[in-house]
Amino acid sequence: MGSKGYSSGIHSYNILINGHCKSRRIHEAITLFAKMCDKTLTPGISLLQCPLIKMV
Repeated sequence: MGSKGYSSGIHSYNILINGHCKSRRIHEAITLFAKMCDKTLTPGISLLQCPLIKMV
C-alpha cells in the first residue's frame, strides 16, 4: 500500500483483510494482519469477526 505514496490506515487494512478472508486467502490475510499489528493499529469490529483472524 505504501509503495505508491499512500498512507495505509486502519480502514484500508480492515477492507483488505476482510476481502482476503472471504476469498479464503489465509496467508495474505494473516500477513496483512501482522503488518497492521506491527504499525500498532487496532483492528475494527468487522475484522475481529473474521474466523481466520480469530485463530491468530
